[in-house]
Amino acid sequence: MKKTLASILFSVVLLVFMGCPEGLDGLLGDGDTVEVVSNPLNLLQFDSSYNDSGTRAEADMFFPSVDEFGATRFILYSSATKDGTYSEFESSGERVDTDPATSDSGPTVGFGIAVPSGGAWFKLLIEGGDFDGQFSNRVFAPYCTGAAYCEGWGLDESMANTGTMAPNAGYGLVASFTIKDTEGDILEDVLDYQWYRVDPNNWEDEEAIDGATSLEYITTDDDIGHQLLIRATGKDGFAGGLVQVYSSGGVVK
Repeated sequence: MKKTLASILFSVVLLVFMGCPEGLDGLLGDGDTVEVVSNPLNLLQFDSSYNDSGTRAEADMFFPSVDEFGATRFILYSSATKDGTYSEFESSGERVDTDPATSDSGPTVGFGIAVPSGGAWFKLLIEGGDFDGQFSNRVFAPYCTGAAYCEGWGLDESMANTGTMAPNAGYGLVASFTIKDTEGDILEDVLDYQWYRVDPNNWEDEEAIDGATSLEYITTDDDIGHQLLIRATGKDGFAGGLVQVYSSGGVVK
């Protein structure tokens, strides 16, 4: 009986292997894996800019807790231009920073801040640890003039999209966004989309992918070694708004 079961199992594995056009490599991939190292240049993640009240533009950004990063505090800095002079960002007259006493709140924490008119660039000053005194990558938060917000978004990276398992080249991503006005009604056709290739160790190093302007994207060999990002830019009722999502399925290989 055991021999029969073993034969059956071997036959199933053989059929799966032979049924895959590229053998097991088609399922598991054969590319080199890029090592992603936590460092200042992939520290700060911009999430969204919105105006859910119609009177105040706000932005959300996220980063690892200071404990996870091996620091003691992050302090938010801003500038009107990317390469301009940065100064400590203040909200209600107070500096925006992490509180070391509550830094163990979780693996990812963040700021929700009011965006200055015209938008602003932001970065974090790192205090303590191996990167003491260094700044994070820079992110831009536009000023959202449309009275609307993104209630929810998602990024499906499942094998069901193309039959290829992430993060192997050929796997598919399908994004979704729900934009609502201040009354809670869903707004249609208020977003333009663009996919980017991003250096996973330096989020400032990104490249717009030609023609990739829909909610769906299938990775190619050109994406190998990169992380994917979809940026949804607001128009009409969500004018100036921005929502972006990084792929979580790993660096393409």
